[in-house]
Amino acid sequence: ALMDLYKTHRESLTPLSVMILLETFSSICHHAHEMNSHAILQEKLHKVCLILEVSDPPSLHLENDSYQNYLKFLQTLIDDNPSLSEDRGIELQLVAACEKILEIYLDCAGLPIQNQQLPGDRPKAKWVIPLGTIKKEELAARTSLVVSTLQ
Repeated sequence: ALMDLYKTHRESLTPLSVMILLETFSSICHHAHEMNSHAILQEKLHKVCLILEVSDPPSLHLENDSYQNYLKFLQTLIDDNPSLSEDRGIELQLVAACEKILEIYLDCAGLPIQNQQLPGDRPKAKWVIPLGTIKKEELAARTSLVVSTLQ
């Protein structure tokens, strides 16, 4: 809906209005990720769905779709209005969103996020624990978003 609103009214939107849309996209992504990563909430939703005999809510899909739409909006802003993008740091926000998506994926995979190593530092050996079926399914569901991020 936000993207449609932007496309319909892009010529008449002020930079402040565009920034409000951008903040809204960002907030939706943040809240979708928080909801999806809150284990107790996910467990309660699962129990309620079992009691009501309905399928689990697609919270992972909501998170993925939210980030996908956010990336599309950022890229559209960069393409449509380079001067606004430069003034408001849209490209930096796009990079930050891509970093966040990759961090989420690495966290889901159980891989530590590596900070830059100093020359001469040797990487420390780590035990690799095989992923369970649920984690593998989650990683598979997140893969298309990671591919879009890399593109």
